[in-house]
Amino acid sequence: MSSTQSKARVHNKWFVLSASIAIQLSVSTLFLFGNGSPYIASYMVSTSDSPRMLYREFLTSCNWIFATQYIAFIISSLLGAHIQQQIGARLSLFLSAVLMCGATVFCHFILSNMYALVFVSLLFGCGAGIAYPISFVSCLQCFQHNYLVIVFLNACLIAGPALFIPLQSHLINPSNIAFDRRFGLQDPTVMQHVPVWFLYLALAIAVLQGAAMLLIGNNSTASDNDDDGVIFYSEHTVAPHSCDCQSKLKSKKSKSKKYIAYHSIYDIAYPSTDDTAQYQMKPMEVIFSMKFWQLWMIHFINMLLFFFMILNVKNFAIECLRITDDHYLSTIASVAFACSGVARFIWWRLY
Repeated sequence: MSSTQSKARVHNKWFVLSASIAIQLSVSTLFLFGNGSPYIASYMVSTSDSPRMLYREFLTSCNWIFATQYIAFIISSLLGAHIQQQIGARLSLFLSAVLMCGATVFCHFILSNMYALVFVSLLFGCGAGIAYPISFVSCLQCFQHNYLVIVFLNACLIAGPALFIPLQSHLINPSNIAFDRRFGLQDPTVMQHVPVWFLYLALAIAVLQGAAMLLIGNNSTASDNDDDGVIFYSEHTVAPHSCDCQSKLKSKKSKSKKYIAYHSIYDIAYPSTDDTAQYQMKPMEVIFSMKFWQLWMIHFINMLLFFFMILNVKNFAIECLRITDDHYLSTIASVAFACSGVARFIWWRLY
């Protein structure tokens, strides 16, 4: 391989990493609806014929928006890698962008209808879930299973709201009008900004996803004789690769119809080169594995507390601590997300 080809491959590798960062930042907008629920509930009160005392009821109903989004996100994430394998990375990202941007633009028009918002949140969650695994699969292939890159991408996902939450608060409530514990925010100017913010969100997602589509390249199918491709065998012995900077996976059982989970946690944390038997597990074998349920329980307990906090920290501060400074509360949430992103590197080093 010539030096020119080598430089091109390294250049392409960093393009894929840049695209993956853009994907993770776009997916991180999923967490903005926790901080935005008081704004949405206030807008619903201002456009409702019901008594103004129903603000707390609207605020409780807003939790369904995020819950529906995340359920759709989880389900579509399981299918994201398969969709990428079938239609390529660029078309997968285009589908994700259409769902996410379409959902946010639709929110601009139906913001006062809770049932319509819940339905639209399904579309948004599906779009985010389709895009989510693309960055991990592509970077694993380009960086030869360097799991530090995966830690970095996870940090980008969690640290993204650290940037977006202050922007959200300043766009919706630039004058930092204090919350009312009973009625929320009822300033007419602030209420006009709430639906407009969804258009800004759609624009941000379109820019990030568009940049990712340009940078990541498209998938192609590697052949057995391609020395520069990565062969990840599935049940049909076909798998995608997103760049030319990959090394071929050497396995004596390469023709086996067993699965090699090229995007699994085990492949990231335990990148063994000699023994590939630990990767050759079918989905049902993974489900009946004790280690799978140990990891599932750890993740469940961790994320249960995490999502409870990001959904209710602002509401808890307003209702119980009587802190009504909007920008101050948004700054607290932003710092918390930033610390969570940094903590991923700390725990990785300790591990």
